[in-house]
Amino acid sequence: LHDVLPTHAVSAMLIHGTADKLSPIDGGYSRRRGPNGELRGRTLSLRESADRWRAIDRCTGPSTTHTTEFSSRTVTEGGLGGTAVVAWTVFGGGHSWPGTPSRRWSEPSTTEFDAAEEICRFAQPRLNTADAREL
Repeated sequence: LHDVLPTHAVSAMLIHGTADKLSPIDGGYSRRRGPNGELRGRTLSLRESADRWRAIDRCTGPSTTHTTEFSSRTVTEGGLGGTAVVAWTVFGGGHSWPGTPSRRWSEPSTTEFDAAEEICRFAQPRLNTADAREL
């Protein structure tokens, strides 16, 4: 997607576990293979993804980070049309949904926060018209 040029700024909330076996937090190729044993596509790291969205959204505000025993959340506001980017790291978290118990022991989760609630809390104040977010 490096050659894709968005036409509008879009707020982004990224949540990634440090023990994600499907999509490594540091980027690279998935540890899982396709149906014929082929490598799946390369993914960006959490940091690269957040940096990309901050650049697209033209976020000019300072980043603030809040760290607990179980996670770290970095918020950057001041993007075009009120957009913002949140990069949330779940320490020891796998490819799972925060706020719900893990269904598999191999993909640990956290109940420190509920991803659905946090997504709503993040998105609600940023519902702006497309005209306000045009790049």
